[in-house]
Amino acid sequence: YTLAIDKVDQTMEDLRELYANGEEISEALAPGNVGQGVDEKEPDERFAEL
Repeated sequence: YTLAIDKVDQTMEDLRELYANGEEISEALAPGNVGQGVDEKEPDERFAEL
């Protein structure tokens, strides 16, 4: 069973992307990040404008 080099390269690139996505998810779910980055005031202000 042989794999073409371009197939191996594509598989490695896919794995790198999946790993990066996993890291991003892990960082977002880390205990210190819970609730950060959410600005609840802005949606309320936009809703009031409607």
